[in-house]
Amino acid sequence: MDFWVVLFFRVWFLILLMFLAGDARNKLKPAGVTLFLLFVFAVWEAGTHMLEAVSFLRLRPPPPESGRWRMLAAIGFYISQSSWTFHEFAMSFYTLSLIIIGLLYHFRRLMDGALLSATPDTWLYLHPMWTAILIGFKANQLVIQLLAVRSFGQYVVPAYRSIFDRSSLMFMAFVGLNYISSVLAYYAIPVQQFRGHDPDLKGNVYIENIFMTFARMFQLDFGGEADLEQLEGDRKRVVLDSEMASERHASVGAVSLGEQPPWHYGVYTMYAVWSIWITLILLNVFIGLLGTLYSEKNLKRRELFEDFRAVYTFKLLLRRHALEVLGWKVPGVHVEVAPAEECERPESRATWIAYDPRIFEEEEHDDSELGKLRREILGLRNKVDTLARHLTSKDISSFAGRFQRDVSMP
Repeated sequence: MDFWVVLFFRVWFLILLMFLAGDARNKLKPAGVTLFLLFVFAVWEAGTHMLEAVSFLRLRPPPPESGRWRMLAAIGFYISQSSWTFHEFAMSFYTLSLIIIGLLYHFRRLMDGALLSATPDTWLYLHPMWTAILIGFKANQLVIQLLAVRSFGQYVVPAYRSIFDRSSLMFMAFVGLNYISSVLAYYAIPVQQFRGHDPDLKGNVYIENIFMTFARMFQLDFGGEADLEQLEGDRKRVVLDSEMASERHASVGAVSLGEQPPWHYGVYTMYAVWSIWITLILLNVFIGLLGTLYSEKNLKRRELFEDFRAVYTFKLLLRRHALEVLGWKVPGVHVEVAPAEECERPESRATWIAYDPRIFEEEEHDDSELGKLRREILGLRNKVDTLARHLTSKDISSFAGRFQRDVSMP
């Protein structure tokens, strides 16, 4: 139930953000109700993450003499133990900070221009990247959370795990290093992608050329759509000298294609080398690697799905446990966390997460050798379970007596 409540809130939060983006596109002042609801949702999300941290401190408390710094270090350890947890914490407090700034600016608390040089009607329009980054990451969080739904995630999680497999990530890093190599080699050629004819832009020419160098090589290496003329730089290719003979006719006096730069053939050679090495070879090898990883992980997709969903289950249990620690008894659910050695004591109460063992069974149409072997093992296990259910204590005692007599005979 908690999972669907969180999903519902995130959907509405994203809808409100899209209303905010619509007001920004039209240079309208956002509605106060929209900002207030966004603030409430942001506080709620940040509060849930703080509950996780409180529960973690309760389960792994620092020594009493360590002080508050040790407590902050323990919270930092929990946040940094996984990249996804760090991402969620960072996005929660980025969201809360951004909406607080928006509320202050909405009610004219930041009109001095020190932070935002805009009027309340256009501050979102002039600073769209803040909202764009927020919407992009929040939509991504929603999509990733949908993977915990069985009908959707059971078939997507194997591909997701294949992409983030260690071998896949290492190969992506290798491809990225080759991309950086192509950028460095291309930057050594004195190509001017941006000349900055406007005097006001002369200070940005250097930065713009670096940015365009990365963009051109990305287009060449990963898109395969780079134009050779664009790679040679920004230069006038055609010069027309026309004279108007009448209102409807014009005569072309001269056409000049301009001079070829001295690095003309060098750019052509680099175009061929990087296209073959990265676009044709490395990317195709990466596609094959992903296909192999997906084939392996698809055989145990149910186990991977349950492992993926357990992350959200653990977070929800931490929040429930934190509410009980703070004195708020959640009706219907009681969560008690205890060390493993205490769970063996008869007076202890432990919470067990039950699951259906059939979720790890392969489907009937799996005709691979592994699938046949698993079905055979499952059949033998079912037979043993059936025999065990039919055995009574009298049968077991009789069998034990016969076994003892057989052993005692010379």
